[in-house]
Amino acid sequence: MEPFTAAFVVSLLAQHAASLAGRGVKALADGAEDVLADKLGAVVAAVRKHFAGDAGAQDALDRLDAAPQDPRRQAGVEERLEEAMTRDGQFAATLGPLVEAVRRAQGGSVVIRDAGAVAVGGDVTVRGGRFAAGRDLRVGESALDER
Repeated sequence: MEPFTAAFVVSLLAQHAASLAGRGVKALADGAEDVLADKLGAVVAAVRKHFAGDAGAQDALDRLDAAPQDPRRQAGVEERLEEAMTRDGQFAATLGPLVEAVRRAQGGSVVIRDAGAVAVGGDVTVRGGRFAAGRDLRVGESALDER
């Protein structure tokens, strides 16, 4: 299982809220969209269950639902989620398989072309890692197979 950040989980919460509001991209076909929606719903349910007794966190989640693309609302949820994941290892462990299921349902491939600077799901830090590109980058199972 790949590691994940609170920011990535917030992006999933925002994606779910946007799709429920009819603002999501309908790019999947043949029932895959329903599978992805179910996987996203499981992440949302786990986060809401964990924050059930915290009125401030519930409010932050409700505000994110109302404006999922608002970076300030995303940051409010991210801060609370980061604290919860750090403080409660069981909660983070519960989220892990749910996040991984979403990744599998989404496909797991990223293609970037003719981009000056790109960060997918967070900041870019290169320390003797596997992928670095000055212009084009393909990350995913097919990219690994091409090596």
